[in-house]
Amino acid sequence: MECAAFQSGWFVSHIPVHAGAFDAARPGVRLGARAVPRAARSRHLLPLSMTTSVDAGREGAAFASFFEIMQGVYNSERTYHYLDTGRREKSATTFAVRWLDSAEKKELLSALENRGDDQKVATSERWPAQGMEISFYTKMESYDELVISATQALFVPTAFDASRGVLSGIYTRSEGYEEGGLTISDFAFDVVRNELLMTTEYAKVVSVDQITLVNPLLRLRRILNYAKDADTGHRTDTVLLAGFGVESKSTDGTQLVPMTK
Repeated sequence: MECAAFQSGWFVSHIPVHAGAFDAARPGVRLGARAVPRAARSRHLLPLSMTTSVDAGREGAAFASFFEIMQGVYNSERTYHYLDTGRREKSATTFAVRWLDSAEKKELLSALENRGDDQKVATSERWPAQGMEISFYTKMESYDELVISATQALFVPTAFDASRGVLSGIYTRSEGYEEGGLTISDFAFDVVRNELLMTTEYAKVVSVDQITLVNPLLRLRRILNYAKDADTGHRTDTVLLAGFGVESKSTDGTQLVPMTK
């Protein structure tokens, strides 16, 4: 479970998950290398050619703005609850978020399209893919070693549920947290709440991450790691790890954990 605590450069929030957004990212399907775009899995979401909009194009603009605002350096303090053992641990993290340029997005999109299955990635001019790089420095309460890591992520919208204001799709990370290497997952973005929910299936757990952008300087985060059934491989209701945090953008250069090796 040690690696689970190092979700520190990523998206989690401690406010309750919006029911609609949670349902959109709570499939009873297998994710990972053979993830299927959500438009093909849910009767509630329309394919690219059939989508309708809430205030014509609002969802695309809101999605792009969400990532643009998040650029910068953040200081974060979190608490992790290991519910299987009863242990609790605090951490401090400073991390930097940078928007990916066109070449970097293209490279990740290529990796996504060559992931080893026959599913095509449908991109849309209306909902351009958004990407970012996260570099983070973490100090855990239980030991002195500084944890340094980085990952690039690309979010590709594939469907919009106008009734709930949820834009959803698939995303890929150059490095996973529970497992190394390319990771492919699902996401759901709530346009009204400025909230991003991501669901990733690993070998032993299903990780549900959430970030809520409260304002340009404050993010709330939550992560829940669910155990998988040993026989079926499906997610259970058993929560192994719950992490909560508050992340503030540094406007004066202050770093809670100095970003130096």
